[in-house]
Amino acid sequence: MTRSALLAADFVIIPTRPTPIDFLATSIMLPVLCDVATVRPEQKVFLLLNAKHASNRLGRSAKEGAMSMFADQGIDIAIFDSEVHDRTPFAEAPASGQTVVEFAPSSKAAEEILSLTKEVISKCLAVHQ
Repeated sequence: MTRSALLAADFVIIPTRPTPIDFLATSIMLPVLCDVATVRPEQKVFLLLNAKHASNRLGRSAKEGAMSMFADQGIDIAIFDSEVHDRTPFAEAPASGQTVVEFAPSSKAAEEILSLTKEVISKCLAVHQ
């Protein structure tokens, strides 16, 4: 199923937390991505760093670590400029039946989601031009 979905996609977003164990879990996708890249070389693959902690070393070096991991496998991947940090409203919003943008519209969490949304739309439009 994963391979079929990837073959059908023009645009792939791989969310991952910026920790070594999460990068390892993400690396399970690498053989499938390499296989799909031979059939769909025009496909764009993006990594989204989420649940990031800005205050620790792992969070600060996450982009470099992720780029290194994928480059070593020959995968052409980009990392979103937008990052989603581990913020309290992300945990609280679902209990209210709302998105974080509805629940805490002026929060940094909402700001990050809106930034990510704009970036995803921009990248999707670029793929289809």
